[in-house]
Amino acid sequence: RTQDKMSMVLEISVQYTRKKDELVTLFRRAMNSELQENLFITELRAELIKVMGRHVSEHAWVQRDQLIKEFLVACKESLASVHATCFDLQFYRSEGPKTYEDELVNTQVQKQKENLEKAKKDAREVRQTTEVLLEYTRANISIYEIAQNAMRYQIEASTRTQADANKINAEANATKLVMQKLELTNGVKMTGPQFTAYQEALMLGSDLADTNLFFGLEKSPSYLVAPSRRLKVAP
Repeated sequence: RTQDKMSMVLEISVQYTRKKDELVTLFRRAMNSELQENLFITELRAELIKVMGRHVSEHAWVQRDQLIKEFLVACKESLASVHATCFDLQFYRSEGPKTYEDELVNTQVQKQKENLEKAKKDAREVRQTTEVLLEYTRANISIYEIAQNAMRYQIEASTRTQADANKINAEANATKLVMQKLELTNGVKMTGPQFTAYQEALMLGSDLADTNLFFGLEKSPSYLVAPSRRLKVAP
């Protein structure tokens, strides 16, 4: 009987050996193997009943591993008192009143359903958490891409600005060098407008390199040369 006053039938198998140094004493108590087996069963049954009396009936299902450990300890102690050594034990199954077993099965099924629902709920929470993390990651990736694009634009703009500045500096240095070359021996330098006119004359001269010269005409021609592409003609 269990602690909750439930009658149960347990199917248990044990493995044991007789102690060689106590065989004489054992045969004095039981003269043949059949009597000895009855002796072992009697002692073992008494101890197992004590163990089961410390547990409620449902422990045969919900605390089966712990029950097997206690059964094995009881087996070793009980058989040691009758000159044998218990070295292993198997707990196959247990039977109780049918109404109780039906209730127990229903209870276990209900618990399994509850565990299943809890597992589904936990899975949903994990999926939701995962989705939140994914959205957070996607947002961070977008922010990172925007930052990288902005940085790339700044680098390109800075590069273009630096290139333009280098070009202007180079032109300024070249202009300065030319004006130094054109400086008169008395120290007179070209003014800005004079230097502009000088550049225009150079460009015009490059266009008129192969121009023909006409002379000895009775009257002046309407034009002598075609206007330069670089000169602006007034309408």
